[in-house]
Amino acid sequence: MTPIVTVIFGAESARGRFLREDGRMDMERLRGALNLPLDVDLGDLNFAVPSTSRVTVTTDTWSITVELEDER
Repeated sequence: MTPIVTVIFGAESARGRFLREDGRMDMERLRGALNLPLDVDLGDLNFAVPSTSRVTVTTDTWSITVELEDER
């Protein structure tokens, strides 16, 4: 089972199982929970690899934070 994550985008956040089994973000599922612009895409990042519980991705136009809540 994939870990529960909290995803924070601006003033909005969503908590759920948004990661696929391979550690990549299920963007369709995440877009269903948050009102994300189309240019926000985390599909190629593997959140199961880092030894951290919080990852922030920032570009020149947006920032998004993913917090893993379950032990991996």
